[in-house]
Amino acid sequence: MLVDPSQAPGNNILYPGAAPDSGVVIRVPVYENMAAGQRLILNWEGVLPFSTSKFVRVPGNFLDFSVPKDVLPDADSGRPECYVSYIVQEPGKPDRASGTTIIHVTQEFPAPPPVTVPAAPDGELDFSTIDREIGLPVQFPDAVIVGASWLVYARDGHPKDLVGFRAMPGETVNLWRELLDQVESGDEARIWYMGATDFISPSKMVAIRAL
Repeated sequence: MLVDPSQAPGNNILYPGAAPDSGVVIRVPVYENMAAGQRLILNWEGVLPFSTSKFVRVPGNFLDFSVPKDVLPDADSGRPECYVSYIVQEPGKPDRASGTTIIHVTQEFPAPPPVTVPAAPDGELDFSTIDREIGLPVQFPDAVIVGASWLVYARDGHPKDLVGFRAMPGETVNLWRELLDQVESGDEARIWYMGATDFISPSKMVAIRAL
């Protein structure tokens, strides 16, 4: 499962300061025998238990669940961990339970501001319209930047490309052809950087859905 906002896929380290006010996103990728009409129940154990559910509409696509921030543990509480799992329900069949993912919660440092992608102001982009000679302009804020990252998730929710690159405060970086050519319709591209305020922490994430 993807923990958002997280520094990279699979590390399961949650940065509360970088999470949107709407909550932390837990992404369930496509699983074996996924079928339309199945019900997924996400179970979260943190400061408070939380449960939510969704129905599978398109079997080949990932499902995102939102977990409110008030059920996150305080990293100073002595138990800065959460446990998340899900159950698949289908009429006439026994429930199927996933394994449990342990999520480690960091202290809530203020997150640096996100980058700006002028070509995708609403979070969607037809990547075929980008001039491959120029690239995709990404504007970085005037913040201390340690390193930037580009991450692409396929429509099934599995990571397919992760690249780190350098950027300077206030700089516009044109992401190059080799990165853009990896993006297909239905994929999701994510851009963020590690910045320094009082502490080094990830910026707010920018996600772009490929049309």
